[in-house]
Amino acid sequence: KEEYVKLSKNSRLLPISNFWKSRLENWGAPSNSISVLRMGVDTGKFAFYDRPIAKPVKIVSVARATEKKGLEYAIRAMAELNDDYHLSIIGGGALEKHLITLSKELGVTNRVTFYGAKPPSFVKSTLDESDIFLLPSVTDSVGDMEGVPVALMEAMASGLIVISTFHSGIPELIDHEKSGFLVPERDSVAISAAIVKASSSNNLSSIRQNARAKVEQEFNSKTLAQDLFTLM
Repeated sequence: KEEYVKLSKNSRLLPISNFWKSRLENWGAPSNSISVLRMGVDTGKFAFYDRPIAKPVKIVSVARATEKKGLEYAIRAMAELNDDYHLSIIGGGALEKHLITLSKELGVTNRVTFYGAKPPSFVKSTLDESDIFLLPSVTDSVGDMEGVPVALMEAMASGLIVISTFHSGIPELIDHEKSGFLVPERDSVAISAAIVKASSSNNLSSIRQNARAKVEQEFNSKTLAQDLFTLM
């Protein structure tokens, strides 16, 4: 904290969200030394698909198996659902074995598939075939948090329905029930309810279009690069 405050005396701080801007201000950095500069994606690289959801509903999480990604709660949510829903987890990571064991204990191995680390081509093809992108991020046991996950931006740009948490800067990307769905951290029951709601909504085309527009307008890497140039 002290280091950020010291830096703000002679430098401009560029947090990636208003959430972190507020944190810096609370730590003592002057507001006039802070400018929010978001991370973004090149939306031109992501084809947008608006398609109906069929059964089984295909859910995907692309994330390293670390505590702050909240994948434990994704698996626990699957135990609240029936065979009409399937979750694919791509990414590997230190907690993968623990998560596999948890899926066995909960009896959901037929509805959760672990793919481990995979190349971008595999990730893309899986995303193209999926309906919902799930990233239930949490503040971990040592206080580590997300920024605004790029994986969510990519999913929104591609037309997947996104479900995540009220965590860090994520609500600045996802407008609840307008461009995606948000639930409290560490709440598997709320996650399962959001999955059911997202997969049965009559407003999915509008949600997808709003999500794509949000990324294009506020998380577009080309526009953000121009913003950075202006600040330099």
